[in-house]
Order: sequence, then structure tokens, then C-alpha cells
Amino acid sequence: MEDRRGGRSGATGAALAEAEIRLVAAEMERTDAKSAFEEAEKRAFDLDQEVHRLNQSLNDHDNEFTATAEALQQLQSERRELAAEINNLQNRVKEITKRSENETTRVSELEKRLLELEEDEEKQSEVAQRMLQDRHQLDKKKWKRFLKRELNMKSGMRMSLHEKSP
Repeated sequence: MEDRRGGRSGATGAALAEAEIRLVAAEMERTDAKSAFEEAEKRAFDLDQEVHRLNQSLNDHDNEFTATAEALQQLQSERRELAAEINNLQNRVKEITKRSENETTRVSELEKRLLELEEDEEKQSEVAQRMLQDRHQLDKKKWKRFLKRELNMKSGMRMSLHEKSP
């Protein structure tokens, strides 16, 4: 059976119309699903790109972390070396300070002894000067006595010559 429009009528026609409606609805669902799928694929692609970018960022941060950790280890090693060097230098400073204190004490003792020796030398010089003056005085006295004796002897000889002469 066919209706005037050349279509089928009745239950078959209704089923066909319903099937066509369902076909259009299915086509629309398929188009919507295709759009949703394309959108999902685009979103999945975008998410894959974001995951790739984040993985790259994570790798970069891991590399930075590794470099920082290595730099930290290097700094800690240098710090330990510097601490040991500082300790050695502090010990050396203590040793030099102790030696300096000992030398300062020794210099003070030597300066005191030098002052004492200079005082002794000055006293000895004064004693030597006095002795020289005393010797000079003694020599003068001896010379005067000698001259007096010579004079007396010459005077005595003159007198005896005068007494002998008539």
C-alpha cells in the first residue's frame, strides 16, 4: 500500500517515519558524538601537549635540583675544607701569639738587662775617669816630687860647689 504521495501507509509507514526520525536523531547524535569526539581528541591533544610541557618542566627542575644538589655538596665540601684551614690558622695564630708573648717577655728582660749593663758601663766609665784623673794627679805629684828632688839636688850641688869655691 502506498499513499498518495507514493509513500507507504499504515503501520509500516509509521514505523518508517519513526525510523527516519530515529535516523535523523541518530545522525544528529552521530554528528554531536563526532563533534564531542573531535573536541575530546583536541582536548586529549592539548592535554598531551600540557603533559609533555609539564614533563619537560619537571625534567628541567630535576636537572636544576641535581645541579643545585651538586653545587650544595661542593659548597659543603669547600666549607669543610675552609673550616679545617681556619682551624689550622687559628692554631697557628695561637702558636704565633704565644711565641710573640714569649719574645715580648724576652725583649723586656733583655731591655732591662741592657739598661742595667748601660748603668754598670756608665758607673765603670765614671770609675775609670776618676781613676784616670787620680792617676794624672798622682803622676803630677810624682813629677813635682821628682822635679823638687832634682831641684834640691841641683841646689845642693850648687851649694856644695859654692862652699868649695874660695
